[in-house]
Amino acid sequence: MPIPAAGLAPAGLFVPQLFADPSGPAAILADAIDPRTGEYMSIAKGMDPVDQQVLIAMGQVKNSGVALAHDGNEYSKIRKLDESAARLIDAETRRCFERLVAQRDIAIEKVYASADPDSDAAGVGLNFRNLRTSTKRRRVARVTP
Repeated sequence: MPIPAAGLAPAGLFVPQLFADPSGPAAILADAIDPRTGEYMSIAKGMDPVDQQVLIAMGQVKNSGVALAHDGNEYSKIRKLDESAARLIDAETRRCFERLVAQRDIAIEKVYASADPDSDAAGVGLNFRNLRTSTKRRRVARVTP
């Protein structure tokens, strides 16, 4: 056991160093770098841009910034969780994706909207097809009216 340094100097703020197992995963997630060239490999690989737009439309509030003037949701306009809330959530979710559907980037297969007035909880799920890559995806979000 090492003897800690005394006093109010930085050396006096002794913090024991714990052993890190070098065979374990890295403590941080860094960009993948090609060891031969030193180039970032994450530039060539990553999430599809259409899938990123779906995440923005579901997760960001419309008009909350200059870049979100036409994208994003307005779930906050739903003020009460009553018997019509699930229908309003469904309609708002479809409105979020009007631009992507009109541009033929995605096709909405199913919207799962739910609202429980007893627990003040609401949520939405979306099954869609990325028409640029022909892949099916499912996204789920919690709605906070």
